[in-house]
Amino acid sequence: MSNPRWLMPTVSIVAALGLGAGGIVLGATVAPHSTTPISSGTETVSVISPVATGTPPEGDGASGDSLRVSPALAEREVHRPADDASAIDPSLQHIIDELTDAPNPVVERMTLDGDADSSDSDVADDPCAPRDGSDPADCPEGLHSTVLPIIALRDFSASGQAFPPTSEEYRLHGNRLGGALWCDGQHSGPSSVPFGILSTAPGSFSIRYWPSAHPDLATTAGDITTSVADQQAFEDAVATARTSSDIPLLRQCFTLEDLEPATAYTAVVSGVDTSGRISPPSTVRFNSSGSPVHPGAQITPIGENLVFVSALHPADETVTVRASVMPDADAPSCNEIDHGRALSPMTATDASVTSDEINAVNAPPGFTRKQVSTFAVPEGSTVLVCARWYAAGTSPSWLRVSPNFESSAILQSPDRVEPRVTLTRVTPFAPGLARIRFLVTSAEGNVCGGGTWDTTISGYDALPLTVCDLSGSAGSAAVDSRGYLSDRGESGDLVVRMTSGFSNNATVDTDVLIPSIDGGCRGVCSLPDSAWYEVALGTIDRPTGLCGSSFGDCTPPTRAISAGTVQLEVSWTQGSTNGRADWAVTPTVDSAPDYVVPEEVQLDLNQEWTFSDPSYPAGYGNIAPLPYVNGTYRLVVDRPVHYLVRFTDGVPGEASVSCATGTPLEVRGHADREATIVMPGACVGALYYAEIELVDATGHGTVWNLQDRSHYWGSASILSVPTIAASMQYDVRAQGSSRSALTNFALMIGASDVGATDTRSGRCTADGIVESHGVVDAHLSSIVAIRLQIRIRAANHWEPNDCRDFSDDAELRVVEASVPLADLYRPEGVTIDAPEAFAAHIVLHAYRP
Repeated sequence: MSNPRWLMPTVSIVAALGLGAGGIVLGATVAPHSTTPISSGTETVSVISPVATGTPPEGDGASGDSLRVSPALAEREVHRPADDASAIDPSLQHIIDELTDAPNPVVERMTLDGDADSSDSDVADDPCAPRDGSDPADCPEGLHSTVLPIIALRDFSASGQAFPPTSEEYRLHGNRLGGALWCDGQHSGPSSVPFGILSTAPGSFSIRYWPSAHPDLATTAGDITTSVADQQAFEDAVATARTSSDIPLLRQCFTLEDLEPATAYTAVVSGVDTSGRISPPSTVRFNSSGSPVHPGAQITPIGENLVFVSALHPADETVTVRASVMPDADAPSCNEIDHGRALSPMTATDASVTSDEINAVNAPPGFTRKQVSTFAVPEGSTVLVCARWYAAGTSPSWLRVSPNFESSAILQSPDRVEPRVTLTRVTPFAPGLARIRFLVTSAEGNVCGGGTWDTTISGYDALPLTVCDLSGSAGSAAVDSRGYLSDRGESGDLVVRMTSGFSNNATVDTDVLIPSIDGGCRGVCSLPDSAWYEVALGTIDRPTGLCGSSFGDCTPPTRAISAGTVQLEVSWTQGSTNGRADWAVTPTVDSAPDYVVPEEVQLDLNQEWTFSDPSYPAGYGNIAPLPYVNGTYRLVVDRPVHYLVRFTDGVPGEASVSCATGTPLEVRGHADREATIVMPGACVGALYYAEIELVDATGHGTVWNLQDRSHYWGSASILSVPTIAASMQYDVRAQGSSRSALTNFALMIGASDVGATDTRSGRCTADGIVESHGVVDAHLSSIVAIRLQIRIRAANHWEPNDCRDFSDDAELRVVEASVPLADLYRPEGVTIDAPEAFAAHIVLHAYRP
């Protein structure tokens, strides 16, 4: 079994909630909840026993007139898999809602455990021994029996709190964390902090605490025990309690001394009760001055496979939550999380929180958001859960990838052996059995697997066929299409659902339950022997006589015949073998990592280029050689630098030419940590690739551009300079043969088809003359691309509205030209002649819109 030395046995924790078939659900949108319980569909199936174990049975299951099948032991109600996987027992919904919204889940769980038996037992009293102690009537003389209530004690848990309220404050305002903790007689000062431990049972406790920034300076305070008076009161309450809520929670109060003044601390409370039970670790964060502290992650295992992680954060920060299955050799940290097998979050939600919740955990006022993530953890796994807080908002990009704070814990999920179901033989009896479809689920409705044995498709009838394999699965944790989470638990019992299909399209359904041979073992489990089951496929009606017109109207006589049998083998695979029967969780570790200054200059990748309105060289008015714009960029770096910025056409190191001056588009300068860079003379509508070279005081240089993926300048490296909005007047003329058809005609200005059409006579021309003119809105670059496509074809049989019979196959003629934008604004505009293209003549004028 795998039990790393760093995963201390003192942190063993039972499942957060005991689960049966009902299971649990968490609303993915945590604040507020809108989960609506849905009744779970059920059905009754036969429970069968194997025909052989250890050694497979011989033969085909049939001998003479007898048929060997697995005997039915009983009937059992099971969940249907087609129903909503989040359906739960409504009595659990309140528990889940309270636990999810609780500022301190440990305290909330204590209270919920006490409320679990809030009503008296509905089991009838022994009439000869009433529980109220009255004299029985009509009972024989002699020894009477005694009825004793069976009270389920709460799970042993201990939760700590710095600066607990006094009894007077508690009476007036309660405790901000919930629960019944208050302490009197403790003192506080710059180096002293009153502290209380609330527990579900008397015991011995210890607290390990350290300045949050220095885990290496940990101090342990032990020998904290429940007072004799409180222990006696607890025992008296247990002896007389009728429900668990009658048993009090216990307070242990003391003062932590010799703390560093005005310093954030992290503390972990643990304990052992008088029955030897060990409490799960409880992490507490406080400041020795009583001021707010940065909250850590709340990492809560639920059921057998579900982990719930929540983390408060301010609006100008983001929180990422990751979970990875890790090797067992060393105690992993967040820096090694990439070395494990990452688990994808089942849900990830960011929600707002109330001021009450912020105050309850003594978080700073700005922590108004909560990141909630959930993960399905494979059985027997060691998992590192790491939450990291990053700067957001207007923070430079390099700070957004360096965590400001991190909170982590290591968990081990319960270990178990997993079943595998294999179809090993099919024995058809009824003619025409074509296929059998399998769906295998747990008795709680969780899908294990499926498959099809099909004689109509080559290879689909090959045996053996595995129809269920849970090895390496994440168990019963699931999320449905609405985003609701559930962990319904698994007893290990399997329901095999078979649909037999016949060549005449008839079908027969057969459902059976195979009870778990391992008894739902958790922890150290021996592999059960393989078992074989012979399952009858049900019956199908077959005609035994004739009916028809010669026999008169009748229903053909039929008899029910067996469809056949299948043989199923149930074998078992060993899980990860950590040997744990329940969850194990380390204390949460919080830290604020120091920012490590990179060797290379860091550039804020969040900044973008902006461009001015078009300008023209002085003295040219609207008809400059080429219009241009100025680009502006806010340079933000992590140290003083010299910079060189250039716009290129795609070749690194080669600057493009300015449309204003004809010189290279390059800018040099110096920035302490910020500077405004202006790139003058960028051509209107041009596409550029930008690059920037940064050199710090040590002479270390870094080039950020499009090509180097490790120094990718982001969207600032690909620039589409804005175009100029204009009204474009066009006039197109061309000449083909008489009595011809204009079969292709398109005018493109830039990247847009202006939708030009022949304005004289449509597609059929008597004289072959094409005329088209109009005005369109256009977006123009410094250099405007013009493209005309035209084809005029002579017609054999010509009519004004019908010239489809062509005597020749004239080629499509294309006219292409690149026109300076300034020329389009000249009074005479631009004229393009193309004699080879049906004597095309194009006149273009641009005007301000």
